[in-house]
Amino acid sequence: MKYNQAKYVFNRYLTYYPSGKHAIQASNYLKQTEMSSYKSALTPQASELPTESISARQGSSDTDVAKAYYEAITLLSQQNYQQAYLAFRKIVDANEDQEYVAKSSFDSGRCLFFLNKYDDCLQYLTRMVTKYPKHPDLADALYCLGQCYERSSRKDQAVSFYKKILTMPGDKESGTHIKARQALLALEA
Repeated sequence: MKYNQAKYVFNRYLTYYPSGKHAIQASNYLKQTEMSSYKSALTPQASELPTESISARQGSSDTDVAKAYYEAITLLSQQNYQQAYLAFRKIVDANEDQEYVAKSSFDSGRCLFFLNKYDDCLQYLTRMVTKYPKHPDLADALYCLGQCYERSSRKDQAVSFYKKILTMPGDKESGTHIKARQALLALEA
């Protein structure tokens, strides 16, 4: 349980501050937490499983996908957006672990945004939102779409995305709600 909380915290930090002062450290902690979480899940059953099952699970694609994801997060936190995009796309294209495919879909869109490829980002994140309508980062994806529209001088469409975020259930004081509210106020001023 604590591993999940730690993963959540580090992942949120990297979402909001991909190039923040502690991004590399958070990325490293995220990798360690993911691996520790995986090992801890194996430990209780270790005496019950045959040796070949344990070694087969330890070499499974789940850990490979997790490792690839956190390496891509590290690239993103280092502002190496093109390499990060390619790494996330590789995870999406492999389609091995749906949790990481969904996370990588969102992060691929973020990379396109940071690369100032707004039209590509709009297409990509629109597909992601359609495919994953209950994605945990849905509000962040909608905010990114709003930013793309705003930066592409399509302010009316940006306003509709910001308003959508503000009507979504959840913490009204979350970072995404606050950013959407501020962006909306700036556009309507």
